[in-house]
Amino acid sequence: MSRCVTSGPGLLIGAALLGLQTVAVDAACDLDRGTAVLAQCKVCHSVASGAPHSTGPNLFGIVGRQAAVMDGFAYSKVLRESGFTWDPQTLDHFLANPQQVLPYNRMAFGGVTDDADRAAVICALQDLK
Repeated sequence: MSRCVTSGPGLLIGAALLGLQTVAVDAACDLDRGTAVLAQCKVCHSVASGAPHSTGPNLFGIVGRQAAVMDGFAYSKVLRESGFTWDPQTLDHFLANPQQVLPYNRMAFGGVTDDADRAAVICALQDLK
């Protein structure tokens, strides 16, 4: 299913040009699978409320938050200027291939290529509130 994401002008243009596909992130949530996939993210990100940033910013409460706004983390210029809001659709695009969607961002992770894993991790991120 192809979606056009309007959370930030850069993502809208980038997704259209790259022909990115997204998964239906509003499908039934597999929280157990998402928690398992999220464990990979914990190598670089903290996920608990009030926890300090690690190599990457704390992901607690990320869904619905504007990108690059947490105090105390040195975000890349491209992410600060992205205009992104981390809604499920934007997360889906970004997590599929972070460097393709937002070149020169600092996240070295190659992406969550499995659609079901990506939907599940987004579900787990939505649960962090």
